[in-house]
Amino acid sequence: KRVLRFNYSTWFYPQNGFKLEIRHVVLISATFVQITFGLRISVLDHLNRIKIFPAHYLDPRTKRQYKGEVDINGMICLSWEDFEIGLRDEKDGRNVGLHELAHAFAIEIIEKDTHYSDLLMTLKPVFLRAKAEIIHPEHRHNLLREYGYSNMHEYFAVSSELFFERPDYLANSESPLYKELCDVYNQNPFEQYQAYEMRKASENKA
Repeated sequence: KRVLRFNYSTWFYPQNGFKLEIRHVVLISATFVQITFGLRISVLDHLNRIKIFPAHYLDPRTKRQYKGEVDINGMICLSWEDFEIGLRDEKDGRNVGLHELAHAFAIEIIEKDTHYSDLLMTLKPVFLRAKAEIIHPEHRHNLLREYGYSNMHEYFAVSSELFFERPDYLANSESPLYKELCDVYNQNPFEQYQAYEMRKASENKA
């Protein structure tokens, strides 16, 4: 139901000859549902337009190549090639879809704070931590790749990739970041994955 709701409330625009298929729409929609599954809704009211490029694309404004980006004016851009690469290895902590949709999620909350006051309160500790670790590198737990320390939004997006793909890595660190992200997303993937592995082991024994 959540995938369908996201699909119906979002506009998808194929770019540069990309042939848009149902599977593309479903996989992108499912990625956003993955990060918002613990929350009341799985839609974007403001950032609800997505451009899909076949591969890396050139931004005419910056003259740079991108795998994805989020425009504060309401547009999300994704390279499908890189989106699929992110799906192939679900435990490497790198996922363009999770990264860009986490950006969209955070920007939506911040820009439309009157609609998401409860979420804004859970997001605040993560952004405060990001600011502190960016300004004072000596306070970092060095959990993120260097790009995650470029600004507060990248800190959130990169840590969100790890939260969903390598929750054990964050959960077993000494940083409070994992607990803070659990509060933001209202999920605990580390415990969920542990429960899944225990069930799988039990079924194999049987």
